[in-house]
Amino acid sequence: MKNVTCCSNVMGLFATLTLLAATTTNYLTELSNNIDWISIEDKLNQYYKDNGRKVLPVRLLAGLLILKQLYGLSDEGVIEVWRMNPFYQIFTGS
Repeated sequence: MKNVTCCSNVMGLFATLTLLAATTTNYLTELSNNIDWISIEDKLNQYYKDNGRKVLPVRLLAGLLILKQLYGLSDEGVIEVWRMNPFYQIFTGS
């Protein structure tokens, strides 16, 4: 049972750190709050089909493209940083 408690404590710490990151003022959170995501989704939804492969959320795809351009990242680079950076995840609505 000791491992379960340890795992729960780590997950609790991770949740706390994520919440702290989300509430901390950051350029990306401010930018995200000023983007009309609904309008972007409405305009881009027509290009995504519901048949075939599972469609990722438009905000995630548009957000990753914006981050890629802002920071001069490659496709692989933006995904790698997105996985580790909670501000990137918040920006993309994840």
